Amino acid sequence: MKKLYLECECTTPEHKIVLSYDSTFGEMYVEYYLMQYDNFFKRIYVALKYIFKCKSHDSHFDCTILTSSQLKLLRQYLTSIDSVDSHEDI
Repeated sequence: MKKLYLECECTTPEHKIVLSYDSTFGEMYVEYYLMQYDNFFKRIYVALKYIFKCKSHDSHFDCTILTSSQLKLLRQYLTSIDSVDSHEDI
C-alpha cells in the first residue's frame, strides 16, 4: 500500500493527513484527526447533538494548510497512482 503523509504548515500533529492507496481495489483512504473526547458522557452529549442536528460552535472539523512543497508531494503522489492505474487498465 502506497502512503503519503501531509503535514500542515502549522506543524500541529492533529492537522496531519495520511493518504493510502490500495491498488488491488483501486481505492484511496484518507485519514485525518477528529476530536476525541475521553469522557463517556461528553461523547453521548455530542452524539445526541449530531443526531438531532443541533448547531454547535465546538466543531469536530479543522483545516490543514498545505504549503507549495506539500502540494508538490501530493501532485507527485497522485500522478504516480494514476500511472499505476493506467497500466492496469491495459
